[in-house]
Amino acid sequence: MKGIVLLITVGFATSLFAQTPIIKLSHNKCRWGDRLLKWQVEYKDPGNSGENILWDYSSLKIVDDNYKIRYRENETDTAGYVENAHNTSYYYRITRDSLFLDKYVNGTTRMIYTLPELKLTYPFNYKDSINSPLAAKGNYCGKLPLHISGNSETTADAFGKLITPEGDTLSVLRLHNKTILQQTDTNKYSIQKQTYTWFARGYRYPVFETIQTQIIHPSRKNIYYSSFYFPPEENANMNPDPINEKELQEMAFEKALADSIAASKEKDPEYNEWVENIRLYPQPVKDFLKIEYHLKKETPVQVYLYDSGFRLIKIISQETLPTGNHTRQIDMQKYQPGEYHIHLIFGNYIEKRTVLKSL
Repeated sequence: MKGIVLLITVGFATSLFAQTPIIKLSHNKCRWGDRLLKWQVEYKDPGNSGENILWDYSSLKIVDDNYKIRYRENETDTAGYVENAHNTSYYYRITRDSLFLDKYVNGTTRMIYTLPELKLTYPFNYKDSINSPLAAKGNYCGKLPLHISGNSETTADAFGKLITPEGDTLSVLRLHNKTILQQTDTNKYSIQKQTYTWFARGYRYPVFETIQTQIIHPSRKNIYYSSFYFPPEENANMNPDPINEKELQEMAFEKALADSIAASKEKDPEYNEWVENIRLYPQPVKDFLKIEYHLKKETPVQVYLYDSGFRLIKIISQETLPTGNHTRQIDMQKYQPGEYHIHLIFGNYIEKRTVLKSL
């Protein structure tokens, strides 16, 4: 048997796409210096909660594309950050695995939380939930005292796929936050706000948000609806993010692998119409690993390098090559000694090899 040729079942391919996005501190914490585009779009109903939901937002109509968000250092908490959005500065603090809102300030209002609002804990997965009482005091226009209290509850209530206006399909986890605020000094009004936020695997910031706000006065109730789209590719290009770029690379491999499996599942697993004479040498390798193979016809070729725990280290190639002999060289000098894995995909034919790196 040449190398280690693995028959990968369709069930394994399905499991790749069954991964529910998880909100992690390393992947989703807002970073100083980042800037985001945020477009107000026509309101979209958030739809149902649950598993494997499809949100088709491919036909969003832009209302205002002039919103911008900026993140900067929180001078009172170097682990936290300040979010500048909608002409307001929100001061966030991170304590261990928890994100708190401590205060917010704008041209007319200054509010300091005497009981900070717990916004999120990390990691946060589907069906996770947090509940936080809150209280704040401050003033309006520097004169009128304000006191509020209430409760904030956040649940990861849904996951599935979201289709963007660009036609991309993203794996997303949705958070549902319900906040109830009461003006405690006068009882003149209360606010009930429900926010639905979609986070996509491979992107640090949300991709979509829907807000429903009710302001309840003694004699009337006003209801406001708004939706916002955060163009993921544009925001990713503005803010280089290696840890999430690696996540996107892993997703690209998973998709390619699943596509290959789907294309070949009806065929004899030993049948290979694409490639022959695959060689990897030297073994073990110290400096440079050579990959040689002969393509029987023009073939899409993908080569991926993994560590011993099958974590993607590098995409070596993703290209279509002509018939004939080909050689690819991988620089292994910067990697630690140990076991590595090479995944080679030729059309719908998959081959895996194990490589030992020496001192």
